[in-house]
Amino acid sequence: MLSDKALIRSMKKGCPQATRELYQKYITDLLKISLMITSDVQLAEDCVHDVFVRFASSISRLNIRTNLKGYLICAVINEIRAKARRSKLLNLVSIEQVSDIACPDKDPQQWAVLNEQLKILSNAMSQLPQEQREALTLKIEAGWTFRKIAEVQNASISTVQSRYQYALQKLRSVLKEGE
Repeated sequence: MLSDKALIRSMKKGCPQATRELYQKYITDLLKISLMITSDVQLAEDCVHDVFVRFASSISRLNIRTNLKGYLICAVINEIRAKARRSKLLNLVSIEQVSDIACPDKDPQQWAVLNEQLKILSNAMSQLPQEQREALTLKIEAGWTFRKIAEVQNASISTVQSRYQYALQKLRSVLKEGE
């Protein structure tokens, strides 16, 4: 597989295969992060796809100075925030839709267990404030530092650390109640 820089160069030359490769490389991670923040499969998919469409259509004007995955994660988070402001959908939860993103590599019994666990986690995540969901998701799923999350959230590092800790405490509490 080509590097991100090589794929971007190919995209700028109009190669549709490069666009497909970048999409396939990052779609799963971006959907997972988006779903954990939104708790809504449709909204998560819409945000990620909108970001990719804008990314592909503006590739000739883009000059990405950081890593591409980080750039795309920031773009998805900004899209989620924009859609939330416009439609107030962020707090709606469609737990039944979570099964649509099940892992195809598992046998039916494993899939059922994972699906149930995902529903429980998604329900618990939906009870967190947006900033806490973002901090937790970006720290755990994207592996970002608190400094990087603070930049994206336009907050201090200590505020992000507090959001992360509060999110963990709330998740523990909600998950214990569900036992």
